[in-house]
Amino acid sequence: MTNLLGGSIIVIELGTTNSKPDRRYYFHVGRFEWRKAMYKTTLKINGMMCSMCEAHINDAIRKNFEVKKVSSSHKKGITEIISQQQIPRDQLMQVIAQTGYELGDINTETYHKKGLFGR
Repeated sequence: MTNLLGGSIIVIELGTTNSKPDRRYYFHVGRFEWRKAMYKTTLKINGMMCSMCEAHINDAIRKNFEVKKVSSSHKKGITEIISQQQIPRDQLMQVIAQTGYELGDINTETYHKKGLFGR
């Protein structure tokens, strides 16, 4: 794997759960920098009508999972979660169901935090 700066990136995956790595580390050859992989989980949530609905969802997620960042939009009907570990789908479904909202699609992808100048 190479990056935009022309250097090489070594990816090391540790442990697997359901054929997905539990942890993924990136090593940029030449810069000697380790970065822990993070995950962005996007939830489609039906029933959010206002900013208090957003806060209710965000609080429920923060109380039940270790997350770096969570934000919701009632206008878009989505919640985005940034975490260091993948969040199990069944647990997400249970937590959202307890809040009284309806959970639609769940999409998880690897998240790379951009630096100050988008690197």
